[in-house]
Amino acid sequence: MAVLMSCESSDGEKRVCDARCYNAKHARCSCVCLGQNHAVGLEQALDNTREHAESWIKQARANGQDVASFEVAMIVQQEPLFRLSEVA
Repeated sequence: MAVLMSCESSDGEKRVCDARCYNAKHARCSCVCLGQNHAVGLEQALDNTREHAESWIKQARANGQDVASFEVAMIVQQEPLFRLSEVA
């Protein structure tokens, strides 16, 4: 199951966006994507997630934040997912 996004709150609660979301058959979504990837399928969810991450990077860079380590992490973590979509 491909995890597209994950975050952990200050109290240790971990939320993810994975196949339960992008392959959903039900109407509700409570994952970290806030419904952006809900029931859209893996390929569209990958595109949505990539665009979302690029938007975060652009905004952080505009605010003067160093985003180099985030950019590398995004490439390393998402590259296997992009290859997965090519196989599907």
